[in-house]
Amino acid sequence: MAIKVGITGGIGSGKSVVSRLLGIMGIPVYISDIEAKRITNTDEVIHRELCALVGEEVFQNGELNRPFLATYMLGIRNACAPSEWDYSSTGDGKISVNGPVG
Repeated sequence: MAIKVGITGGIGSGKSVVSRLLGIMGIPVYISDIEAKRITNTDEVIHRELCALVGEEVFQNGELNRPFLATYMLGIRNACAPSEWDYSSTGDGKISVNGPVG
């Protein structure tokens, strides 16, 4: 019987370390960040839709232009009222802001 486990946590919480340790133990690990980066750069539909949403500048030399996309996303967030943002505690005294919601 196979068991599937999801590893979650904030930045610097040790998700990658735990994943590497599981891999060393011979346990198959699917790292969604790596897959998300791969398909963002290779999937035609994602490429087309991102370009339509943000503009052609979102890709440079076939690679996602992360600073450009971040600027776009932060601009969208700043255009929304703070009441539309989702605030949650990360458990280490910090606040995570995700938004807009709804």
